[in-house]
Amino acid sequence: MQKKKFSELAVLLCASVLLCSCSDPGNSAQIVTSETADTTEATSTVDTHGSESVGEPQTEEIAETADREIETVEETDGVGLPRMDGSTSATPLEIGLKSGFLGIPYDQAKELVSHTTTHDSFKRLINGEVDLIFSVPISEEQQKMADEAGVTLFMEPVAREGFVFVVNEDNPVDSLTSEQLRKIYSGEITNWSQVGGNDEPILPYQRNTDSGSQNYMTVFMGDTPLLPPKTELVQGMMMSLMDAIAVYDNSAGAIGYSVYSYAAQMYANANKVKFIAVDGVKPSKAAMADESYPLLSCTYIIYTDKSPESAREFAEKVLSDEGQRYVLESGYLPVNGMEVPEKYLPYEAVGTGEPKPADFEPSREYSQLYWNDVYKKSDGYFELDFLNDEELQARINSDIRAAMDELRKYYEPECSGESEYANDGIRLHISCRNGYLSLTLGYWNDKSDGQSSFMGGYEVYHHAETLTYDLINGRRIERFSDLFYEGEDFLPDINKSIADWINQELLAYFDPAQKQDFSCILGEPRLFTIDSIGLESNNLYFTSAPFLCYSDDNWHSVVKQYRDMSGIINEKYLDELHDYEYSEWDISFITEDGDTYKRITGSAYHTDEEVKAEDEFWYSLQKRAWETFRKANPNWRSGGDLYHVDIGTNKLNNRYSIGLRSPGAGEYPHANFDADTLELITMEMLIGDDWRQYLSDTADPELNYIPSEWWGDGKIITVLAYPDSPIETEWEQYVCTVSLSVPREVMNERYFTPQ
Repeated sequence: MQKKKFSELAVLLCASVLLCSCSDPGNSAQIVTSETADTTEATSTVDTHGSESVGEPQTEEIAETADREIETVEETDGVGLPRMDGSTSATPLEIGLKSGFLGIPYDQAKELVSHTTTHDSFKRLINGEVDLIFSVPISEEQQKMADEAGVTLFMEPVAREGFVFVVNEDNPVDSLTSEQLRKIYSGEITNWSQVGGNDEPILPYQRNTDSGSQNYMTVFMGDTPLLPPKTELVQGMMMSLMDAIAVYDNSAGAIGYSVYSYAAQMYANANKVKFIAVDGVKPSKAAMADESYPLLSCTYIIYTDKSPESAREFAEKVLSDEGQRYVLESGYLPVNGMEVPEKYLPYEAVGTGEPKPADFEPSREYSQLYWNDVYKKSDGYFELDFLNDEELQARINSDIRAAMDELRKYYEPECSGESEYANDGIRLHISCRNGYLSLTLGYWNDKSDGQSSFMGGYEVYHHAETLTYDLINGRRIERFSDLFYEGEDFLPDINKSIADWINQELLAYFDPAQKQDFSCILGEPRLFTIDSIGLESNNLYFTSAPFLCYSDDNWHSVVKQYRDMSGIINEKYLDELHDYEYSEWDISFITEDGDTYKRITGSAYHTDEEVKAEDEFWYSLQKRAWETFRKANPNWRSGGDLYHVDIGTNKLNNRYSIGLRSPGAGEYPHANFDADTLELITMEMLIGDDWRQYLSDTADPELNYIPSEWWGDGKIITVLAYPDSPIETEWEQYVCTVSLSVPREVMNERYFTPQ
């Protein structure tokens, strides 16, 4: 693809920097930049103060750090690297560069990096507290600061950056022109209805005047005057601006701006905001790589004539092929014309599987084989043992042998865990559903360096291979897109389901050492199964290489349609074959004011009106449940320093049960409501007015209690209950429960579900 010249914004930014340096001919301080603004070709910084030519980087000293633990940023000054600081948005860039150059794990490099802000890091550079900074182009105020300090600045563009506008995910506006954006921020356009959105006032958030993104905004506006913002619409931190758009009460009408690297890689609620397409082009890695996105600039390394030689050497190292590769691996785009490998660009595809039937109707059930014992081991190889088609089974077993031979090239005894597996520790995981089979073979990443073999209960391999088959048609599935009906636009839903799984299942309970938020599948997947995608090492999202689970609630996948497997499974394993029902509702989780709610987002079997009605019903019950839980502890929240809480909703015998499941939630309290009256079930309703006689001697009879769970199949029923007023507990999020033993005959039969 032919490269375009650098964008209008980048030219304006670079021009403004040059103008700043030339505005006072008598001033000795000056900024030196590359002579061209074309990011497809990196050029050397010109030395205007007579220093000697730069020697080779101190590679021996850098290499030595791989064998030693570095605890603080300042220590790096003693091992050949300059002291660094920079814009918050450039934090992942420095982490990636240090990980690469020092030859240390990403997690260890992360401990060496602590950025302040664009403005504060610049002050530290001028004062000599640090040797170089990573920054967006500087402002006139910053140039003046350097001039007054008598400091000469040197700027090297090292990574391409995008200037992006963001709105709340629920805002129906997807695209704005540059002219519309300028009119919004000049005050000429004030309502979203003027640009095709809802009849709602626009709240144009800005950053403080000394922030890097505000420098971008000033240049973007050009001769159009920027609207003087109201105080409450100015945010001092990038995260605060993004939060205002993502999660605050007025977020629906908000718009703001950021740099792509922060909005896409560092912001914790990134899935609650969306990028606005500018002049018809949505910001993405692909659009920035081919320079079709119009608002492009660079992240710079800036150092001064007072900086040590190591600052210049480091900048040159970053611009080398090796350094630009680390830029790519950090999630940024290079500036030296390097072609961006496909594995760093968004995967683009439509379904290439079988055609979707014209009379297609979603299946109500699926067929699944319990996989635990459907294979054997022979001569150090796994072999399947459950198929009637022996020829197909032999072909699959041959593929398994080839995959295991490939894996053995990477055999590491300390990672093998040989005891229960094949003779060198290779693990096998099988999924078999509706006539489709996936096999995952690999070495779990259970090294002694702290990497776990599981990430949130899900396998993480240091090397893996996958094999996927259509057993009924007797063929191997070679491409991920073959799992989806021909022509189906499956990727938006699959990407969203992976992001939801990461946020709701993985990050909710574990710390998987994330490099940046998941945005989409990058590169055509080499490792895939019927329900997961395997990341390769050195991926942009995690420090390890996990398999990411996906689901397909919108029925793009051929795997979801029921196919009877009884004819392909031999008699030995027919008892392991079972049919299961699909859920009637598509479910997601949301957090509002620190409370977690289970939302119904769709259904294959119900109309949109029925989905909406069911969601409103469950949501109203969950609100009441949280009010009930709050009686036990008013400070109970699922966010912040407390554990994440998932909320479960079930209809049982003549009652609805809304329950919590979470570490630190005590005995997982429930609120129960009568199925007909929707009245909160009390101890009196469940047991009778004399329920206190069944309290243990240690329970406080002066408190009122709320019944949580009850069960039993004999003469005595066990009831768990928790107080409806706060009591002292060891942890704020912990709800104490009491257990009551109640005779069967006093239990209200209406609410009893025999076990």
